[in-house]
Amino acid sequence: MIRLEGLPFEVVGVLPSGFEVFGLKADAFTTLALDSAAWYHQLSFSLFAARLAPDRSLEQADREYRQLIPEIRRDRKYPDDYGRTARLQDMRAAVVGDVRSSLVLLGAAATLILVIAGANVGTLLLTRAAGRRREIAVRAAVGHRGCASRES
Repeated sequence: MIRLEGLPFEVVGVLPSGFEVFGLKADAFTTLALDSAAWYHQLSFSLFAARLAPDRSLEQADREYRQLIPEIRRDRKYPDDYGRTARLQDMRAAVVGDVRSSLVLLGAAATLILVIAGANVGTLLLTRAAGRRREIAVRAAVGHRGCASRES
């Protein structure tokens, strides 16, 4: 048990130094306790992560959550919200952002480079074969083994 800002907390794990969550660094992570006197009610910003139920869309969950906020404030006797609000957001969109178009463009560029490289290799092989045309014709005429035009 340790005390942070005068409040007791049980240590449940130790993270490696430099650990980050969503790019945010912190000296300590705590569990969320729904208490009107809790320290996080004095913050202007709090970030919480949760998993969405499989049968719920983000819009449904956000709508239900917004309906619960006044009820939670009333039941827990929270102080005024000071104009703050809460919103649910897709974690992938928040962490990664809109990179889909960039990834599609990158994939198309890589595909184009591979097609150009394949065409170059094919052209080199055709040019090499065309340069050996006379040699192959002479070998076929004298009956050299391994020549493709020789009859068995």
